[in-house]
Amino acid sequence: MPDYTHKITSKSQHDSLIENPEDKDVNKVVLFTKKEKASPPFLAVSAKFRDQLRFSVVPVTESDPSPEILAL
Repeated sequence: MPDYTHKITSKSQHDSLIENPEDKDVNKVVLFTKKEKASPPFLAVSAKFRDQLRFSVVPVTESDPSPEILAL
């Protein structure tokens, strides 16, 4: 299954995705997950709505919870 999600690992990546002038009118969906990859249902939804929504995945590990990312 194709992966149309964006991986966010820093606040600057998140900010550039949110402030993209081409996507100002497009709603964003952010998934915070402890898993290495997004689940198949999330990938399916991102494929179905790829021109209407922007899907992002934020990997969260217990050893490095990245507080600046979690503050989104």
